[in-house]
Amino acid sequence: MIPSPYETIIRERRKPYSDLLSMMRFLIALTAVFLCIVIVFTEIFVGVRVSQSSMEPTLQNGDYLFVNCTAEPEHGDIIVIWNPVSSEYVIKRVIGLPGDTIYAEEGTLYRVDAHADEASAVEEPYLAEDWKENISPVVVPDGEVYVMGDHRSVSLDSRKPNIGTLELSGMLGVVTDWSLEHKEFLTQIFGIFYAKSV
Repeated sequence: MIPSPYETIIRERRKPYSDLLSMMRFLIALTAVFLCIVIVFTEIFVGVRVSQSSMEPTLQNGDYLFVNCTAEPEHGDIIVIWNPVSSEYVIKRVIGLPGDTIYAEEGTLYRVDAHADEASAVEEPYLAEDWKENISPVVVPDGEVYVMGDHRSVSLDSRKPNIGTLELSGMLGVVTDWSLEHKEFLTQIFGIFYAKSV
């Protein structure tokens, strides 16, 4: 039912600022949503752009990904972490966590998990190359992590004596599963924006 002009005039006299209040409520809600998005994508999820070949074929140079800055790393996760030797953030795969023992024989990687008695071979379906390297046993210290790149022949990682295990306090975050699954789409959408190179 369409209100009469008289009803409209009475409503406007009773609530003369209703349109202004509605607009202010809308702007406040819009600002709150914007601030939530900014906080989520600057404090929790941070965009990074791959600038190395050390994670090929899993990641390519130029891939745009998001890392979760609140996640705890697990075996096999891809993380962004500070390398004090090169003074830059690098993107690598978690091979060993604190207390683990890591070693390799003829390119087969073994890990003795913290508080475990026996070693088990690490399944690495992400590798696209054969590597025949031997690694002497290394016990990962508390608060540190043993990392390697998927492109073993070019990756500078924890195998190098001058790098070794890296401190977890220097970890920016864990690469999210959803950004790995949709990296091509994310790269097309967000590739024009600034992101930390890793």
